[in-house]
Amino acid sequence: MGLVLLAGGLYGGYNYFHLRGPPLAELHELKLQDVSSVVAENEMPASKRIDIIWLTTSNGGKIRYRNRFPYANEMLRLDPHFGLLLDKSNRVWGVTRSPGGILARGYFEDYNIEAKSVGKICGAFVGSIGAWLLFAFFYNERRFRAGTLPMKEMLPIRTRQMILFGSLAGYLMLCSGVIYPLLGGTLPGWALVLIWVLGAGFIGNGIVAYFRKHPPRQ
Repeated sequence: MGLVLLAGGLYGGYNYFHLRGPPLAELHELKLQDVSSVVAENEMPASKRIDIIWLTTSNGGKIRYRNRFPYANEMLRLDPHFGLLLDKSNRVWGVTRSPGGILARGYFEDYNIEAKSVGKICGAFVGSIGAWLLFAFFYNERRFRAGTLPMKEMLPIRTRQMILFGSLAGYLMLCSGVIYPLLGGTLPGWALVLIWVLGAGFIGNGIVAYFRKHPPRQ
């Protein structure tokens, strides 16, 4: 179990440091001075808190910019010194400033690339738990072989439950690290959740059925 969690954490860290947004050659700049209108959309109908800023270009293109994004005030004011780096679908990948170059590129990579943000948060958490479990295992294994581990500290291990939950945890990491990033742009969120639920049910039922067919030896 510790090895699985450590591997998942390392994979998450790998995604965080290696996944990158599209290169600059595939992006185009939209200067705010070329935006024809800006509309602030509230978080809820009865709320005065702004959630989304819609920027409309002269050719009818619309750009969605969240109020919690960096430089949101400049977007609302249509500051002519600022601009946006956009891909073909008008997704924001950076903010430009003249002078000043490209800003907040890393922020938008974390926001747009789900596997990168998941690797940043979950990778460190899962990896640290896995490393701690492995350390505890080898430390107590050494004490057990040396005969210095008290019997009261030796807890019974239910191997089959560990196999079941470890398999489900591994499948969750597979979904979050591989399946979701590949299908996230083509399928809605509920479909991705359904894939995980059906897959987890299939794996869990298959393992339980195998255990029932092969009961533990007495």
